[in-house]
Amino acid sequence: MLSRRLLPRTARIFPLLLWTASLHLAAQASGDKPAAPQSPASDSTITMKVATRLVSLEVVARDHQGRPVPDLTAKDLQVYEEILPGKDQKRQSIAAFKAVNWTELRAASAAAPELPPGVYSNLVNKQKAQMPPTVLLFDGINTDLQSQMQVHRQMMKILGALPTDMQVAVFLMGDRLKLLQSFTNDPKLLRDAASKALALGKNAPDQDPIDDPDAQSAKLEDLPAGVMPAGALATLEGFEQRLYTFQLSVRIRKTLDALRGIARYLDGYPGRKNIIWISSAFPLQLSPVDELSGNNFGDLHFFQSDMQEVSAALMDGRIAIYPVDAGGVRTESMFDPSTRLRNPGYGPSVAAGARREGMMRQQAQQVMRDVADDTGGRVCIGDNDFGDCVKKAMDDASTYYELAYYPNAGEWHGEYHRIVIKTARPGVHLSYREGYYGKPLAMTSSTPETAQGADPILQRTACEDPLPATAILVMAKAIPADKPGDVKYFLAIDAQRLTFAREAGARSLDVVLAACMFDKTGQPLQYMQRGGRARLSDQEFATASHGLTQMMEFTPKAGIARVRLLVRDSMSGRLGSVDVPYSETSVAAPAAETPPSK
Repeated sequence: MLSRRLLPRTARIFPLLLWTASLHLAAQASGDKPAAPQSPASDSTITMKVATRLVSLEVVARDHQGRPVPDLTAKDLQVYEEILPGKDQKRQSIAAFKAVNWTELRAASAAAPELPPGVYSNLVNKQKAQMPPTVLLFDGINTDLQSQMQVHRQMMKILGALPTDMQVAVFLMGDRLKLLQSFTNDPKLLRDAASKALALGKNAPDQDPIDDPDAQSAKLEDLPAGVMPAGALATLEGFEQRLYTFQLSVRIRKTLDALRGIARYLDGYPGRKNIIWISSAFPLQLSPVDELSGNNFGDLHFFQSDMQEVSAALMDGRIAIYPVDAGGVRTESMFDPSTRLRNPGYGPSVAAGARREGMMRQQAQQVMRDVADDTGGRVCIGDNDFGDCVKKAMDDASTYYELAYYPNAGEWHGEYHRIVIKTARPGVHLSYREGYYGKPLAMTSSTPETAQGADPILQRTACEDPLPATAILVMAKAIPADKPGDVKYFLAIDAQRLTFAREAGARSLDVVLAACMFDKTGQPLQYMQRGGRARLSDQEFATASHGLTQMMEFTPKAGIARVRLLVRDSMSGRLGSVDVPYSETSVAAPAAETPPSK
């Protein structure tokens, strides 16, 4: 069972710290000035979540010249929803509306409190906010080598044009997501990180095997008749196509995992965030295929649940993606003298290959547009000036509108809800997230603490994500264990980011706690998880505004260097995790043996 102990009553280690951090996060999220200090035991009200279907959106308004429109009101906007496929649009009532200006957020922000010795947290906004946080994501698995060199040249221009107070983080998407540089405005550190982004050196497998001059089938197709058994060439070509499809599925999986990890890390930062995704091929889409438009990028049903999860994570984290075509302005490869063609002397084959290449490029660029539209960003295609793309992202994140509504649609079985926002103001273009998946608000059952019952998705998140998740504020400290050879951690969880379900005269909460232990090389050695439920009376619910506490105790394996502690809210699916250096001194020593009596 989840502990009912409320932080102000039982957490004597650092209740004031969590209380101060909670006030800081609330002020950051609302854009208001921080509240005047009060006692943690005061009756001040802090908002806590109760399970509802509230849809929140960030809307960017631009005029015909692409400049921000700062004076819209809720009366200027009309929100509609339709459930795909083919349902009528329904007008939605705007429940909350606020214009956001980053200059005002920056003036209202304050530095976070210093952590006491031995206390670790996933609190990310530790410094006074300056500019909207921006991520540069170099796509090493979907970008060909030639385009990577183009990216390197353009990145030097981009970094030279960045505002001096802009916080930028640099990620590399390879076999695993790598953080090359955490948020900084130091130009030297960013330049060094951009240079490391070229270290992957792999070609994206975008060429269909039927057009690849180096394919094994290409070397065998000119053999005289009768040399190979009948049907052998067709069998080989079929194998090459299956291998190509498998490679594409691997890229999709790694791409989704990378986006999911970044979204979980950025969630705790205030305001709208930008991901500038630099790639030359996008092997996925986040929204359903529009059958009427004829866009069909292959059978992606196998990844549908993963795409829903990634889409929800981006929406929860208020993250907009700005895809940048790393190849810039390009033509078909057949017009490049250095390109080797398969069957160059056979005109129909060359023409068919050119058509396939053009179709693949159009599909990739359409996916780029879909990703940008689905997340409220903008796409940069056919442009060799990447700096303009960065400027657009900064402008969008600096001035926008936050609105929320309670959807009146009645179907919640995973259907895709398309969002349409209109304005009667002439000459205004709106950008926003264009939909979400209507998952049912069902309390998931806690997973038992057994190897057979461990949630594989949660285990992968805890043990493979390169960075902590920040959607739920968590603080942890190692304390003396109860059993010999065990290690014990005290966790303080910010209740404002948890979701409570309404019950008769009470509120219920369901969370899952997990721990993943790593060796000094970063390889996971051990994983454990347990579920916990709590039923709080109305009085306890009101008192829990400052946080909930939990204890985690387990027997560690040898060789542990770091422990990641994770909390998942079962209702919303949101995560919070914190990394704690492992120390043998925190392990309870075996009880001393009583010397035998003489």
